[in-house]
Amino acid sequence: SSQKAAEQGAMVRPLKVCLIDLDVFDGQLGFLLGATKPTALNIALSTDLFGPELIQNNLIYSERMGFHALLAPMRGITAMHTDADFYAKVISILRTMFDVIILDTSVQHYDSLIKRVALPIADIVLFVTTLDIKSISGMSRWINTARTPADKGGHGINIKKVGIVVNQSSNNVSMDEEKLATAAGPVALLVAIPLDTVAVQAAGNNNRLENIIEAHPPIGSAYYSLARKLTKKIDIGVEVNLLPLIDDEGIYASRPKGPKSPDASGPRAKTIAPPTKKTTGNGWFNKKK
Repeated sequence: SSQKAAEQGAMVRPLKVCLIDLDVFDGQLGFLLGATKPTALNIALSTDLFGPELIQNNLIYSERMGFHALLAPMRGITAMHTDADFYAKVISILRTMFDVIILDTSVQHYDSLIKRVALPIADIVLFVTTLDIKSISGMSRWINTARTPADKGGHGINIKKVGIVVNQSSNNVSMDEEKLATAAGPVALLVAIPLDTVAVQAAGNNNRLENIIEAHPPIGSAYYSLARKLTKKIDIGVEVNLLPLIDDEGIYASRPKGPKSPDASGPRAKTIAPPTKKTTGNGWFNKKK
C-alpha cells in the first residue's frame, strides 16, 4: 500500500518493512514466501564483521510483497545459536535500516525470545485469538500475566500497547461481545478476521496468501482496517509513534461499563462492528435480540 501511495505522490517513498520469524523452533514464514535460505543462522555462524552489511546480505526480499524478511533456522535443533541476546543485537541494527519491523513469534510467551526481546521492545503487541472458549480463556490469562510486574512473575509490559485480533471469526458459535469484552478487560479489540478456511489454505499452499487481500473482500477489508489502525501515525521523516492503537468508530478500547440491562439508563459500550457490511457468516457474533 505504501508503494502505491508513493506512486500517487501521497508519500515521499514507500515504507521499508522487515519481517522477522522469531519462532526459531517452528518457523513458517519461509513456506509462505517460497524461500528457505538464507536464515538467521547464517548471520550467527558467519565470520564476517557483525553489522548492517552482514545482516542485509542474509535477508530475503519478496518482490511481489515488497518487504524484506529474516527467516528462522530451517531446523529447530540449531536454535541454540540464535538465542535472545543474538536477536536483540540483530533487531537493534535492523531498527536503523527499516521503518517498520514485524516480529512473528511462537505462542509460548514465556520463551526468552518473547519475554526478553519481543515484548519489551515492541511498540505494538498483537494478541491473536479465535472465538473458541479455550482460546478466549488463554487470552485472559495472558493479559493478566502481561500486565503483572516482572518482579512478581509477569511480563511487566504497558498494557496500552496491546491489541486483540480475533481470527477465524464467525457467527453462531455461542460467543457474544460481552464475553469477549470481559475476557479482554482493558485491552483494545482491534478487528475480526472472517473465517474462510478453504480460501486461506488454498492461498497459503500456493505461496500466495497475500492474494486474499484483494480477492476476498471481507477478509481484505478486515486486514486493511487493522493496518490503518497500526500505521495511523507513521510519517516518513518524522519519529514513528504508533500509539494509540485505536480510536475508530464501532470498536471500543476497554471493558464495557454501566448497567447490563438494555432497558437501563447509563453509559454503554458501543457494539463491536464487523469489518464490512453485513454478510452472512462474516460478522462478529450472534446478534443479541
